[in-house]
Amino acid sequence: AGGLLLLLAIAPSGAAYRQVRRVVVQVASQRLVAVSRQLRDLLRTQSEQLARQADTTARNAALGRYLLAPGASTRRAALAALRYGGPQPEQVLAMELWDDAGRRLLATGPGAGRIAGLEASAQFPRPAAGDSSAVGEFRALGDAVVYRVVGRVPGPHAGFLVQWRRLTGTERSRDQLTKLIGSSAELYVGNATGSLWTNLVGVTAAPPVPGGPPGSVGTYERAGAGTYLAGAWPIPGTPWMVQVGFARAPVLAPVFLFVRGLVVIALAFLLVGLLAAWLLSRRITRPLLQLTEAADAIAAGDLSRRVAVERADELGRLAGAVDTMAARGEASQRRPGGQGAQATQGRDAGQEGPGGG
Repeated sequence: AGGLLLLLAIAPSGAAYRQVRRVVVQVASQRLVAVSRQLRDLLRTQSEQLARQADTTARNAALGRYLLAPGASTRRAALAALRYGGPQPEQVLAMELWDDAGRRLLATGPGAGRIAGLEASAQFPRPAAGDSSAVGEFRALGDAVVYRVVGRVPGPHAGFLVQWRRLTGTERSRDQLTKLIGSSAELYVGNATGSLWTNLVGVTAAPPVPGGPPGSVGTYERAGAGTYLAGAWPIPGTPWMVQVGFARAPVLAPVFLFVRGLVVIALAFLLVGLLAAWLLSRRITRPLLQLTEAADAIAAGDLSRRVAVERADELGRLAGAVDTMAARGEASQRRPGGQGAQATQGRDAGQEGPGGG
């Protein structure tokens, strides 16, 4: 009975667990897509703002005059135009002026010396035809990640303004990201080619991007961290992509709590069932055992035996009937001429046999 009760409790619990697990993973996947889209749109908006800012700076007439007639008379004004005065100045490492032939003419900023030999001049991203600005791929500068924002300098001697920025997250921005994606989630931003990735702190190993088209959710295994739900999304208008990963263990934690609750409920049902079965057996089998013992004693001739069963159900009526039959038999034996007297006379006659008297 206990095993049957346990089976009846576990069978629907297993089906409920699978259903809840499927729903939880589906909800987590939908949240992953929503969070990734927010981050993608945020990075796209930021890149567009930076590109417009670079384009505005590139239109400074002092830069055009220096490109047209480089010299001491135009250099000071051009350097003044290259000084960055926008938001988050700590992220700007260098401001450079390049001519259309790919030569660096001017450079200023706290990281200008470190940036100078980072890459060949021909590799910086030129704005596409019809565009005045663009952002470039991420590059590694030590442990830091930097990228270019390029604005076209208009004029008869066209050139390019190149703004080198460091990709870092402030403590406040990281707190905001943690609130958005959760403390157990992983966030990576990298080149669409997969050549470099960062976790917004520094250069990091390439995350195992799950297969499938951009925007799809897949799974991958991370050594020592288990299974992750993740997806990589390209950022429109940039050579970048963003990947967000949710550890499956925290995602499934509510399911495990649900299963634990089901197990506790199943065990409680089992204990209650066993207790009820034990009480029911005592109520039924004990009177039956007493009735059987009394019937056996009466059948053996002990008509004084009574059944100590006081119940109002069928067992009680049966016990009463047995007691009545035993009482009548005992009374019949005690009457003169009854079976008891005849048995006594028989015993006396047997004693007066040959040799008696």
